[in-house]
Amino acid sequence: MKVLIALAFIAVPSLAFAKPADLKVYKEAFPDKAASASCKTCHTKGKELNDYGKKYLEAGKDAKKAGPAE
Repeated sequence: MKVLIALAFIAVPSLAFAKPADLKVYKEAFPDKAASASCKTCHTKGKELNDYGKKYLEAGKDAKKAGPAE
């Protein structure tokens, strides 16, 4: 049982690389798209980035510079 709890503490944080602040930056930059913005705006599954997520990262996490997701 202790092993399972230890594994949970190791596995769960490793899945959370995006921060709510990143989504907030996107919503503030593009208020007209705020209602449809979610983790899937930048991610495919888990921590994997989609094309827009890669573009946002390459733009130094500057949503205005990356432009809106399509």
